[in-house]
Amino acid sequence: SDSTPLASRVNNSIRSSEISGIADLKYHSTPKSGNALSKKALSDQEDQQEKENTTRAKELDLSQFPRIYQHGLGASQLERVYMQFVTENMTVQKPQSIDNLAAKIKNFNSERLTLMVELLISRGFIKRIGKGSRSMYACNTLEKEEDILDISTD
Repeated sequence: SDSTPLASRVNNSIRSSEISGIADLKYHSTPKSGNALSKKALSDQEDQQEKENTTRAKELDLSQFPRIYQHGLGASQLERVYMQFVTENMTVQKPQSIDNLAAKIKNFNSERLTLMVELLISRGFIKRIGKGSRSMYACNTLEKEEDILDISTD
């Protein structure tokens, strides 16, 4: 009934089964790569979560400060300075200098700002970056800080 030569039909049949086998092979390997992708996506999600945690700032705990800074005007001034280093959702902002802070908080002079920043540093909420007049200040993050011992002799 079919006028195609037998050898041609056999070759077509072999090619068809090879293609079918490849398709099956691809199909069977898909779940494995899918699982690998899922694991990678989960790993990436964990990495992103960890990255977000490292940019999260510590909540300001006024109980760690002298009484004058725990209530009233002292507390509001300390909070105002601290909030220059974090966003409303408590993520860390870029480091700032005392001059930058003075430009943002007009009614604080640089001596008062320096005192407040030093107080925040002493309680671990702010860290100093650099030395001297070029010092910048940044908020500490929720990640655990490693103790770094500076043994250089200047």
